[in-house]
Amino acid sequence: MFNQKANELIRGKQESIAQKVEINLVRINSKANADFTYYATNNPKEQNIQYVDRPVDYNQSHPLTHHKIVNEIDRIIKTNYIDFTPIRKPIPTTKNPNPSIFTPSCFDALAKKYKFKDNNDDCVKIELGNFQSYKYAEKLITYVISLIADDKDVVMKAKK
Repeated sequence: MFNQKANELIRGKQESIAQKVEINLVRINSKANADFTYYATNNPKEQNIQYVDRPVDYNQSHPLTHHKIVNEIDRIIKTNYIDFTPIRKPIPTTKNPNPSIFTPSCFDALAKKYKFKDNNDDCVKIELGNFQSYKYAEKLITYVISLIADDKDVVMKAKK
């Protein structure tokens, strides 16, 4: 009974703060009759309307968070026995007998050297107010593994 009452209160609060906003833009020929003006642009640095050919779902195209991509690369290195020189040698403990070889520090060094965050095919920046995060494409895993397979010291070289 309490849970049902609590759910009703919560739903009521959510409905009371939600407001549907609908904006209709209509093109008119007279600037004097316009409420505001706008123009379309393909330049991402301009803060006006941009053309969108098709909506992009970044959860489909870039599903990996920083944590997930690091863990997946680490798993592939371990399961395929890829020779790799990490930034710090992992130390097994009783609680963690199989520590990560490829750590977030390793990924960050490669991301800085190879500028993953500047390429929208590899990484997208998600901004919500003052909070920002990055999501990564799955093909980036293959690229990082190929870098490591070609040169086992690639992370150490990227760090320098």
